[in-house]
Amino acid sequence: MTTQRQIILDTVKNCYCHPNATEVYDIVRQEHSISLATVYNSLNYLSENGYIMRVAIAGEPDRFDGNIFEHQHAICDRCGKVFDVEVHGIKEDLQKNYGIKITSFSINLHCVCPHCAKEI
Repeated sequence: MTTQRQIILDTVKNCYCHPNATEVYDIVRQEHSISLATVYNSLNYLSENGYIMRVAIAGEPDRFDGNIFEHQHAICDRCGKVFDVEVHGIKEDLQKNYGIKITSFSINLHCVCPHCAKEI
């Protein structure tokens, strides 16, 4: 683990907004001299090696999550906020109903967040 990777890891773990690579870069460069390429390479390394979670959202840049425990994500269709949600029972139901062994899964729920719902 290089110093730069550790800085990027700490940034993602302390940022609950699920930042994309550019956002991580903007945060890190406020206090450290670092290139955007280093941020991209480090995020790839950290996600591929299980230190952080990559959150793929169709049509948008990937986001990154420091919470590596099993959970899913909800994306507000109005403001774009991404937040953690827990979905219970899906894995077990699919395994039971289809006889498959699920090793991992990722679900993105599209919604209107509580803040935006107040404005409707």
